[in-house]
Order: sequence, then C-alpha cells, then structure tokens
Amino acid sequence: MEDAFIWKQNGKFHMIARDMGFYNHEYGLHLTTKNGIEWTKPEIAYLNMQSYVQEANPPKHLKRFGRLERPMILMSKDGKRPQFLFGATQGGAFETSTTFVFEILKS
Repeated sequence: MEDAFIWKQNGKFHMIARDMGFYNHEYGLHLTTKNGIEWTKPEIAYLNMQSYVQEANPPKHLKRFGRLERPMILMSKDGKRPQFLFGATQGGAFETSTTFVFEILKS
C-alpha cells in the first residue's frame, strides 16, 4: 500500500491507502487498529475510478489512469465521521491530474 491517511474515530485508528496489490492496484484499502501496531486485514475502501466516473479509454501515455491516488478524508463538522474522500487521478479534459471529491454516504 501507499499514500496512507489515518484518523481516529470511536476509539480506533482508521487508515485508508491506495492498494498496491492486495486486491489490485486500482482499489483503496481500509484498516483499523486500537494500538497502532496490530492492524486488521485490509477491506475495500473504494473501487477503481471507472466504478464512479465514466471516461473514454485512456491514451497510452497515461499510466495511472483508473485509480484514485493520495486519498485523504475530511471529517464531518462535529469530527465524528468521515464525510468526504479526496484524491487525484489521471484523465479529465486535459489528460493530466484531476482532483475528485466524493461524499461518503456510508461509514
């Protein structure tokens, strides 16, 4: 995994990170821990970008197309739950890095 983001919620630390091969290189992972040392088995935090955004097939030079990089969380105003997921991917109108913000409907 890479690009981990960690927050504390309900007495546990939570981590999201980009998958580097546990499931595949396009998913995001979610793990939890109470002590920061022993983490749970990774679960899928989010899917590949094609599950959320429809774009034409990427040009050959876009090697990171289809995956959300550098995931970050914005908590709700009361700080009790994740409300938004931020990240970047290749693609978009200019075929460069495009930022996405997703509202988290289930946490």
